[in-house]
Amino acid sequence: INYHLQINSKILAGRIKDIAEKFGLSDVLNKEPYQLNDVQISLFTLVRALTIESELILLDELQSGMSVAMRQRVLELIRAYSNEYGYTFIMTTTAGDDLSFADRVFSIKNQQLMEE
Repeated sequence: INYHLQINSKILAGRIKDIAEKFGLSDVLNKEPYQLNDVQISLFTLVRALTIESELILLDELQSGMSVAMRQRVLELIRAYSNEYGYTFIMTTTAGDDLSFADRVFSIKNQQLMEE
């Protein structure tokens, strides 16, 4: 389903602009996907999900390639969206990623999902 087609285009454009600004992406809004780096592409995927107000957002290794400062800012924004709108985020992580923001942490051990 193309959820973005169900939203008025002016409202959608305003949401995109506002959310992209919060994530520090305003300067690349007019670029083509091939002009973006991996971190920008990951963040734009998140912006798209936030724009259509998804209640459940799956993030695959979002923190990869981010500086510590960027990672902290992005995780703070995710926490703010979760608190303000009740969105649920499920994020896969890799070794060295920040887990301190999470309400719950799970890992897979011996093919079993275990809560940390």
